[in-house]
Amino acid sequence: MVIYFERDGQEDQVTVVTEHEGLLRGRRVIRGREAECHAYYRRLL
Repeated sequence: MVIYFERDGQEDQVTVVTEHEGLLRGRRVIRGREAECHAYYRRLL
């Protein structure tokens, strides 16, 4: 899924995928920000 957004007058986009391997398998992650997603999910456990 691609999410388009605008912040401070700048348009940008991020790609959200379901991870198929590793510690985040089965979780939604933002491509390029896997470490932050991992930290987020660790706090939920």
